[in-house]
Amino acid sequence: MTVSKSRGATRKLGAISVGSKIVRFRVHNIDRRFAVHEDLICRTSNLFKAQLQKNRKALPAEPEGEECCVCQEDLDPITKDITYCVTCGQNVHDSCIEQWKQTNNTSGGDRTAATCPMCRATWKNEPLLKYLSIDASLDAEAVQAYLDYLYSGTLHIPSSISRRTDPFNVALLKCWAVASAVSDSPFKTTVINTFFTEAKARIWTDSVKWAFTDGQANEEIKDFVMEVFMAFMKPGWFKNEGAKWPQGFVRELADRAFVGMRGRKSYQDIKREWEKRVETEDADEGVEIVARDKILETKMKEAHKDGRGRRAVFCPKARIDESNAAASRTPALETNLWAHDELDWDLSRYASSHT
Repeated sequence: MTVSKSRGATRKLGAISVGSKIVRFRVHNIDRRFAVHEDLICRTSNLFKAQLQKNRKALPAEPEGEECCVCQEDLDPITKDITYCVTCGQNVHDSCIEQWKQTNNTSGGDRTAATCPMCRATWKNEPLLKYLSIDASLDAEAVQAYLDYLYSGTLHIPSSISRRTDPFNVALLKCWAVASAVSDSPFKTTVINTFFTEAKARIWTDSVKWAFTDGQANEEIKDFVMEVFMAFMKPGWFKNEGAKWPQGFVRELADRAFVGMRGRKSYQDIKREWEKRVETEDADEGVEIVARDKILETKMKEAHKDGRGRRAVFCPKARIDESNAAASRTPALETNLWAHDELDWDLSRYASSHT
């Protein structure tokens, strides 16, 4: 096992089998052709494998996991080139199949086509150079970073792009777009791990613009951008900051926030809670009225007792004739009961009927 230790996120690599075949491919929005060994890219890219090596059996991570069906030795790409049958997908040493072809032709006495030692189908020789097109809008530097990663096991982002700035996040998102376009899960995993280990800046305007305004991101990448962005949002963001961001992004944030709500109350739950709340408030108000009446009753009894046969007449302050009260020189009692109307006690009138 070899491990790349250069700067950037790395992955552990098994023995790399590059083979002898080359594939050249183009991305429709990039004016250049990229070249890579077919066996190398087909090992992790489902897109290339489906187009170029659909039936091929996967090589084991360890060379001891599979033997050549001709020589019975381990299929170790370090020591020998490995090829395969396009019909059954069986892997075999390239040198062994060449010897098998010669033996097959010699023993038969005629120049018939050689057959696969496993499935006996006619052995088909494929061209050494193939061409492929990718129908996706990708970044040229991100594609090159992907090819470098295939050979080195390292995702290298130029050091000129500071890890403390959002452009570094954009560079990773562009690499993620490449991983999605070629269906390379190990590369996508490396990109995500790089974000969480090296990125020091929050997802910000550059990332949002690339993903939402420029329309370069698929739904998975958009979901990731929103999820990371929302981790740093605070209450009031939509009111105070929403107008400063692309409206498409804000709408999707709002939709995601609504869908992501946990423990959201149903209408029936809200109905029960509010009915219980108003019942409690009514009960509290009833207790308050009873308490107020008790206090008023106590005050009246005390006033009657102090008047020695005088009757205490209770009336609101608004109805008291202040001039009459002053003329009678009768003191008034005022009380304030929980911010209710102030009340006066008019004790100026004697109860003529009291004996």
